[in-house]
Amino acid sequence: MGESIRRRMMFMALALFVPVVFTSCGGGLGTTAGGGTGGTGIGPVTGFGSVKVNGVRYATDNVNIVIGGVENRPESELKVGMRVRVDGVFSAADNTGTAGRIEVIREVRGPMDDNGVDNVLNRLRVAGQTILVNPATIFDNVADLLALQSLQAGTVRHPEVEVHGPADDNGFIHATYVRKNADDFSLSDNASVRGKMKNFNSTLRTFTVGNQLVSFPLIGLEKVPPTAVFADNVFLEAKGVLTAVGGSGTLRASRIEVLDNAVGSNNDAVRVEGYVVSGTSKDSFVLLGPGGKVNVNGVSATLSGGTVAPGRKVQVEGSVSGATLRASVVRVRPAGSVQVEAAVSGTPNVAAGTFTVLTKKIQTDGYTRFKDAAGGLRSFGLTNLLADDNVLVVGSYDEAGDVVNAILVEKIASLDSNRPFLQGPVANEVVNASFTIIGIRVNAGYSNTEYFAKDGSSLGSGPTAVTAFFTALVNADVVKVKRGIFITGTPPTITEGAGTPEMEVEFEEVND
Repeated sequence: MGESIRRRMMFMALALFVPVVFTSCGGGLGTTAGGGTGGTGIGPVTGFGSVKVNGVRYATDNVNIVIGGVENRPESELKVGMRVRVDGVFSAADNTGTAGRIEVIREVRGPMDDNGVDNVLNRLRVAGQTILVNPATIFDNVADLLALQSLQAGTVRHPEVEVHGPADDNGFIHATYVRKNADDFSLSDNASVRGKMKNFNSTLRTFTVGNQLVSFPLIGLEKVPPTAVFADNVFLEAKGVLTAVGGSGTLRASRIEVLDNAVGSNNDAVRVEGYVVSGTSKDSFVLLGPGGKVNVNGVSATLSGGTVAPGRKVQVEGSVSGATLRASVVRVRPAGSVQVEAAVSGTPNVAAGTFTVLTKKIQTDGYTRFKDAAGGLRSFGLTNLLADDNVLVVGSYDEAGDVVNAILVEKIASLDSNRPFLQGPVANEVVNASFTIIGIRVNAGYSNTEYFAKDGSSLGSGPTAVTAFFTALVNADVVKVKRGIFITGTPPTITEGAGTPEMEVEFEEVND
């Protein structure tokens, strides 16, 4: 029997189990999608006071919010950083719209694998999926990766975690939002994985998503489109129960949904954020959307932020033309390797979207995520930011303009030991003496600074530690500096302080 016939027969057999669903993300959404009268926004939630996604402020008076397949959920269940698809009309002129439907796109939900945290590479493994954590990742119901690692204690527990964020062509999920749902996963609970199907076996009735093995039975009844092909490289979501935790279990699927790569109906306006799969020109490239690969034609598009290349994150604005997204704007987003925790200097310039920390201008835009971790104000934005507020800023540094373009602005309660935190790519290294991060000079002291190696191990302090650190350091390495003393001047400087606490200097892996 030919393999194509075998796969078609296997797919028809798969249709007999409960339930296999094929969906078109662009249809069946009432007045918000179809005939060129609608629009689509795909990206992380950036704020509230309505719902903000991809620079558009959507009114939500009659919206249907879908979370985990459950419809008509309250808006209060949406959180900053959650990746969503918004179907609804919007105006590119004033960046306002009306949402008819908001569907949360959850990439994985399930137990952490054994020893599921890698603090050196800033990675997390959940239900066989590799999650890349970056400085802008928002954690909910848990502080950070260290807290998850401490809770898991190796293999003692397997916290239930859900992750949102776009995937790249390797299947790695670049997390925008990570939530701990339970301290320990119960095998009676459902798990779900989303991504590209690999290793399809028609005899064993199995396949993999990431490193998670999925099995499916042959029971039930469901209509399947006659042109569908169930084979490697289709994008799908599988839900069911796990036979074991820790990474060794099989996901016994009770539902498999083969995803549609459509990002809207013909002529619909679209804004989507994701990673480039192939192509080196804005004129023609392939973007990985939440349902698969999307062909982008950017011949007439304006390009900003750099060049298009595989693995780079882009924000595309345009409209749907058949099976192609015709771009009017392509923004290449540099890695968010810069992180600053400090107090706001002066009053923010709301009209310009800017404020200042550590003498550096911070530029925000419609894609910047705003979060109030100190006061819990849901509609927090630049208008609520005051002089001397402590903030966490994550973004990229534009050296020519001496400005940090912010991906995340988060109001925080306090600074570590009331001292600033600075992270970013190093430049202007002076061996065993100093280096520069975003135009701020970091003086390398001996007596009261602890240094760390690239594997995360402590080098200690003193001349030997300094020499070992600078031997490993090269320009463009991302380094973080904790608990230093900031001194204004030309250039502004961070240096060690006397006594406790010590300043810390260590390497950082940025996954963005």
